[in-house]
Amino acid sequence: MWIIFDMSKANAREQKILREAARPRREAATKTIPHSFEFRPGVDLDKLNQLADELESEASAAASQGPRDPARRQRARTRP
Repeated sequence: MWIIFDMSKANAREQKILREAARPRREAATKTIPHSFEFRPGVDLDKLNQLADELESEASAAASQGPRDPARRQRARTRP
């Protein structure tokens, strides 16, 4: 038994779906709320971010390695 498929109906359905997808949607704009962290003068935020990244990577590496040897020497985190 053969099933006859009407391509014109399939094309019309596809065109309808594409038109609906291309239609601009009205969504509420994302609001960014500013916040003052009130850091003291002289605090270098770039170095603070670098320190946070290093601490995160060390914690990740420590978690993946398993138990650590306490007698092992640790290297310094940052250099001035």
